[in-house]
Amino acid sequence: MVGEGSRKPRLGFTYRAPPLLPLLRSRVQGDLLALLYLRPDREYSLTEAAARIGASVKAVHQEASRLVDAGLLVDRRLGNLRLLRAATDTPLSRPLTDLLAVTYGPRATKASPDQYRTMSTFRSSAPSASAGPGQP
Repeated sequence: MVGEGSRKPRLGFTYRAPPLLPLLRSRVQGDLLALLYLRPDREYSLTEAAARIGASVKAVHQEASRLVDAGLLVDRRLGNLRLLRAATDTPLSRPLTDLLAVTYGPRATKASPDQYRTMSTFRSSAPSASAGPGQP
């Protein structure tokens, strides 16, 4: 049912898109943002992120590149791995986290609404994107 927010996969069950999806480019983009913004303390490789959100590595790579270019994600290289994390030092970080928590939260994380607020507060005081993991 294209245009109605659902699709019917081959297995016979219906996937219902979260309400935020019309604001985003794709399901993969929304799922990737939710994975990273609702877990701001984690970095994920492209392969791990793809496995966690049920998408191809190619699709995650394409969306990650767009989101890095837009300043919403930060990436770094570790050997041959490309690691991704949420850009927590931008003015969009807190409102984006709040939107993702409301629309993707229960599926993406087990945090309570109070923990979402704590994560948002953490984001607004997070270290700059230029600092490495564990560095102020």
